[in-house]
Amino acid sequence: MSTKSALVSALIVSAAVFACAQEPIEPEAPVSAPAEEADAPATAPAEGAMELPADHPPIGDMSAGAAGSIPSLPQSAASLDGQVLTVAGVAFDVPSGWVRETPANSIRLAQYSLPGEAGPAELTVTAFGVGQGGDLQSNIDRWTGQFAGEGGAAPEAEIETREAGDRHVTTVAVRGTYQQSPMMGGGPPQPDSMLYGLIVEGGPQGTVFVKIVGPRATMEAHQASLMAFTESVRGVE
Repeated sequence: MSTKSALVSALIVSAAVFACAQEPIEPEAPVSAPAEEADAPATAPAEGAMELPADHPPIGDMSAGAAGSIPSLPQSAASLDGQVLTVAGVAFDVPSGWVRETPANSIRLAQYSLPGEAGPAELTVTAFGVGQGGDLQSNIDRWTGQFAGEGGAAPEAEIETREAGDRHVTTVAVRGTYQQSPMMGGGPPQPDSMLYGLIVEGGPQGTVFVKIVGPRATMEAHQASLMAFTESVRGVE
């Protein structure tokens, strides 16, 4: 090859290399990582959380869910053997004539209707586990606060205590106009009503709460059976 031909060939090769160097190099597309599931907001209630009424005593560590809610309820199963109702290690003899019902919500472990000409009374049983559900006085105040006496004044609650083996039983009776809490559906005020409640403390599974509310006439008609129910309270293993 002549010197001139070699020079021309060298120039052509150099031009081609220079042209390639000027072309933009497209970057490789990054490999997409699998999308991570987003964390739930810190204030979002956990699945199954239930809203508590504003006046309800705190239950456990409320920080796991939104303010005023509880992430979960450590509920004890209720069982019925004949007329013996057992909840969280506490047994009750259920009087004949009380009608067992399906609990209206997941907080209630048992529910009964007490029939009466003035309308039925409703009995509910709840338990939240050891150290849960609020202290004794807070619950007495909460129940009493759902009633108004004459002229709207706070009614006087009748408080009694008794021992049932290793269980401490406090009974609460309140009369007046009942205002159902929003958690239980609210509704209009119910004059001439009565609440009778039991708070059973001292068991290894925590406190058991029994709340009976209805027309005063119905509650008084069931006074003997309510006393028998109270006197039947006992701890079971």
